[in-house]
Amino acid sequence: MNKTARRLTTIVGLFFLLNLTACATYQGKVQSARQSLASHDFDKALKELQPLAEKEDGDQLVYLLDYGVALQVSGKIKESNSILLKADRLAELVDYQSISRVTGSLALNEEMVQYKGDTFEKIFINAYLAMNFLELGNLDDALVEARRINEK
Repeated sequence: MNKTARRLTTIVGLFFLLNLTACATYQGKVQSARQSLASHDFDKALKELQPLAEKEDGDQLVYLLDYGVALQVSGKIKESNSILLKADRLAELVDYQSISRVTGSLALNEEMVQYKGDTFEKIFINAYLAMNFLELGNLDDALVEARRINEK
């Protein structure tokens, strides 16, 4: 194999390795917390998810969703509402694609794209909020969230 072909092979290999690493990053960060939730060790899961949810970066939305649901599962409904409301506001703010970030993600790695959430995730935010409000006995607020689901 000549020098140019080796360089090209190396560059393509590094490109795929970077993309593989980027995809594994989120799962690696939340895997332990998910195992803790499955084994009902809620305090440990919340301690692991909280710093991720508080860090303001391109993936904050997905970590807020995980943290909000973990709070709900652990019975901390008011705290869950606070986090899910923050996630709902953030989902509306980041509902766009930056051309420079998309271009960078194609050239380097997928982590450069800000996570904006899929439509079903945005609907789930309101569904979880509605369930939380029902749990708290706030029927009017639950109705508002149900209407927001319909709007979306």
